[in-house]
Amino acid sequence: MRAMLFTLLTAVAAPQLGERASGAPQCVTIAGPQVGALPLVVSVGATAVTFSEWTAKDADATELVGFRTQTDGQVRFEVTAGDETWVGTGDSWLNPHGVVGPRSAPISSVRFCID
Repeated sequence: MRAMLFTLLTAVAAPQLGERASGAPQCVTIAGPQVGALPLVVSVGATAVTFSEWTAKDADATELVGFRTQTDGQVRFEVTAGDETWVGTGDSWLNPHGVVGPRSAPISSVRFCID
């Protein structure tokens, strides 16, 4: 009985695909082969984020440690590089540990959100 009630409540309360819950942010994550791709345009709701540049780690051009974007709205981002995640806003990000050295981990994913 409890399982059936839980299933019923979940079905009623869960937003449909493409719909967001009231007050919940809309987010899109890029990872894998998308990191470093140009041209790359990501749609977060009605806001477009266009990547215009990726910054490579000096020691290895395949490791990317920064980016520059253009947006037609306000977005925030969360960048995961190594075992750290940084949150920011604006049109660019560069690994706070710099572009060289062992602490400058490459970007593994970027998550963009609008509230």
